[in-house]
Amino acid sequence: MSESVIRARSAHAALALVAAVYGINYIWAKDVMPHWVEPSAFILLRVSGASILFALLRFKRWRILPEKKDIPRLFFSGLLGVAGNQLLFFNGLNLTYPVNASIIMTITPLLVVVLGVLAGQEILNRQRLLGFLFAGAGAVGLIVLGKELSGIQSHPLGDVMVLLNASMYAGYLVVVQPLMKKYRPVDVIQWVFFFGLLIVIPFGWNGVGEIEWRTLPDLIIAKVVFVVIATTFLVYLLNLFALSVLGSSTVGLYIYLQPVLATTFAVLSGMENPHPTQLGLGLVVILGVLIGSWKRRHRGSRKGQAQARME
Repeated sequence: MSESVIRARSAHAALALVAAVYGINYIWAKDVMPHWVEPSAFILLRVSGASILFALLRFKRWRILPEKKDIPRLFFSGLLGVAGNQLLFFNGLNLTYPVNASIIMTITPLLVVVLGVLAGQEILNRQRLLGFLFAGAGAVGLIVLGKELSGIQSHPLGDVMVLLNASMYAGYLVVVQPLMKKYRPVDVIQWVFFFGLLIVIPFGWNGVGEIEWRTLPDLIIAKVVFVVIATTFLVYLLNLFALSVLGSSTVGLYIYLQPVLATTFAVLSGMENPHPTQLGLGLVVILGVLIGSWKRRHRGSRKGQAQARME
């Protein structure tokens, strides 16, 4: 077996692992919040832990700093890609169903296209417009009908926050693109997390101080560690490896495994029993995203690759 085949199979395995980690994250993060750790405090733990790991990863390059003119863009990237989107996601997940959150997040690639059009980096055609309408209709349906689709206590605000999180992350992918071309991706992510950490500290500081560490069950501590190390640090590294081997089009396809895995884990854990309408609206969202982003992913352009580095 050739080395290229081994690398390709390893990359596919890495992407499957990433999808599984995200699927588990929806369930385990929900287990931790808000009884044991409130959402904003959880984000501070997640961002600070990942920031330390990324800093250790590039320890020998700590003297290599970005140019002063790039610092505002790095700060804005940290606001959109770390602080804003993660605070919205965990606070939204705290209020909504894990399955709803995982479905709504699949709209991210299409939002990247829409924001790229607004930034003059993409072209809007009928296919993309149709995809946006399908995905948007499905997402709105989940938000409006979500509370009636299951017996689980929920609030539509949670779905809205997850949708805003996806929008902020899509904006981040557009904003960070020039930096990913100019610097090493590992360097960029370390700086982005640093600025994101500065923004997150005021929101989560009091919550972290209120955590009763001595009373936390070992299983809850394990789930917190999983979110910090696996969902944040490890997932990025695996995505980066897969991108270097397979390209952005294949990496982008694996995001559609997340709702399936999140639903499976939710059912197995007894947390959720998805309503048929909920699953139907989820399929509408996924269909819309596939329609709207299909052509972009198969171009395999450098622009698409740069955007997908952080997905």
